[in-house]
Order: sequence, then C-alpha cells, then structure tokens
Amino acid sequence: MAVKELVFLSLMADASRHTLLYKEDLEELIPTLPRTLRSLNLGGAKITFSILPLLLPLTKILEELGLASADITVSDVNSFFRPAITISNYTSEDEEMDWHPWEPCSLRYLDLTGVASISQMSLMDSSCVLASKRSSPLEFIELGDNVIRKLRERSKSHKSLGWVVKELGRRGWFVRQAAEGIVDDGSRSWKMGARWWGMRKVPVAIQDVGGMYGHYMFKS
Repeated sequence: MAVKELVFLSLMADASRHTLLYKEDLEELIPTLPRTLRSLNLGGAKITFSILPLLLPLTKILEELGLASADITVSDVNSFFRPAITISNYTSEDEEMDWHPWEPCSLRYLDLTGVASISQMSLMDSSCVLASKRSSPLEFIELGDNVIRKLRERSKSHKSLGWVVKELGRRGWFVRQAAEGIVDDGSRSWKMGARWWGMRKVPVAIQDVGGMYGHYMFKS
C-alpha cells in the first residue's frame, strides 16, 4: 500500500562517482511508478532519448523532476512542454497512429544540472521553450555553476524576460518571476513543513525546517 501511495522518491546519485540506474533499470522502474507521485529525482541515472517516452506521462502529474547529468537535448526537454507533432511536420501517415489529447505539463521545478545541452545561450534561443510562457507552470530550473555564472553576468536581459538568478551555497536556480497577485509559497502536504522546491532529502516529520537542512534548500 505504501508504494501505491508514493509521493516523493529521490534516487539521485553523483554521476561522477557512481551510476545507480542504467537504461534497463529505468525501463523496469518508471512504468511501475504510481500516479500519486509528485516529486521524482533521477539525477545521475543513464537517461537518454530512449527513456523520454516513459518519462513523458509523469510530467503530467509531477511537480518536481530531477534529471541532473542526463544525456538529452534541448528538443528532448521541449517535448515535456509541447506536443512533438506540429503542423509543420504532420503527415497523412500520422492519421494511422493512435493519438491522445495533449495534456499540459505540471512541472514547477526541473533539475538540469550537468545537462550539456542546457547553457546560457540555449536557454535564450528561440528554439528552447524553458524560459518562455510555453513552459508554464515551470518556475524553477536548477542549473550548474557555469551556466548560473553566465546567466548572472547577463542578469539585466533575463530579468526583462521575467527570469532571475537565485543562488544559495553551491546551488543555483533560474527562477520565473511571479505575476502580480499570484502567490504560491511552495508549501505542499508531501513536503512536511518545507516550502521549497528541489529537496534532496526525504522529509520524515511535519515541522518547520531549519538548521543546515533549511540553509541549503531554495527559498522561493
């Protein structure tokens, strides 16, 4: 019963030291994950293009997704936020396929730390939807030091687009500025007292979060 009601699952590993999940592991694991899940961290796993069709249904129910060090392209990430088939690449052969209505993405936080295709330049390119209105409700993109540094250097141009850089300790985020009058403090029942996105420790008790744990969590 506990597995059926799973809400938070972190399998993050340091890809530079150890790979916890390979392609075969992911193909076995992902289809078994329940629709109650709201936070999933697969950072460090061997995630490539072939795994994306398995992940796509989860992007309709998850609010947090960790894909650190994934071997994916900007187009792969775009597929979370818009249909893969557009008028420009639609053919009559597509009519024979079993299409389902497009469901919008539910992601609010996405960890792309160490994803080589995601850079300051690619984020600002018109072909990338991450920093556009089309990626809504996405609010927080966690990125590596090099990308955050370059974004920080060009903060004025990004701020005009409605995105700002936030940093705390060794972690950095590209954050969408909330529209006036829209407030979401990030609190969720499954965070057990925390109000931040991208938790890297499993909450075990409902209480105010402080100390070292609270210091290294992103405060929205």
